Amino acid sequence: MSYNSLVWIKYGTTMYFEPDKSNVSPGFRLGFPVIEPVYYDSAKSKWVYLMMAPSGARIEFRQISASNSYETGDSTYAKLTTAGAASPNDPVENIIHKVPIVDYSSAIERVTYAPYPKTGTPLPVDELHMVDPAAGAARPVQLDTRDATVWMLGWRPTVAEAIVMRLSRTGKRLDLFAIEPTGATRLLASDERPGTFVGALDFTTENWAWQVTALPDDSGFLYGLANEQWRTDNARFHRLGTPIDQDIELFKEADEGFRVGVSETSSRKWIVIASGDLMSSCSS
Repeated sequence: MSYNSLVWIKYGTTMYFEPDKSNVSPGFRLGFPVIEPVYYDSAKSKWVYLMMAPSGARIEFRQISASNSYETGDSTYAKLTTAGAASPNDPVENIIHKVPIVDYSSAIERVTYAPYPKTGTPLPVDELHMVDPAAGAARPVQLDTRDATVWMLGWRPTVAEAIVMRLSRTGKRLDLFAIEPTGATRLLASDERPGTFVGALDFTTENWAWQVTALPDDSGFLYGLANEQWRTDNARFHRLGTPIDQDIELFKEADEGFRVGVSETSSRKWIVIASGDLMSSCSS
């Protein structure tokens, strides 16, 4: 048995009581060190696993480039390699994913879930590189692309960086990253909706460009969020450099049977917001 006196932890301006969830009583634990789920450290621009030792010591394992290897930042150079689960601590039952099944036979979609094993059905792992023709070099991008779908939104010439969007396998988390010419990444915005979804089903097919549009002046982008029926019923504007909760809702569809898309004209001078019904030819 070990005891950790750090039962109150401050994160930002908020205090949390016993985030380690001790298995005996607050502060006490039986067993070996515990590795917490992965998180993104924006200060270091790396994905990090945090190991909690029985003594209460916290040891960070930082991702090495775009790989499944993580290494400590101290002189021990201890290494952690992940495989299979999203977290090293995931029990077998947590490796069972649920695929959404959407019934389009009525005016309003109905979403149900069918379990399937993650093992044997991995998503392709994208490897991103920044190519410098003048130097004749290709630099790997430091971005975790496992269990996610990644899209390139475009290049921002005013600040010389690329914009990449990453949607989690479950469709519940969407991240926006800036990629510097060196391959370093910076998290610009993130939205996570455990109760519903960030992206609709067709987000991961050819229609994703209709749901996310980068503006030509590099100020931000247009997008829509999905509701509980996995239907995008709104159009929003996100200004780069601002929190996601300050985004402006440009349009909200009142009819729950309609889906909304947002884009721009070929001249890139006008914004187009379209709303249509999947069950009829009605649109606006």
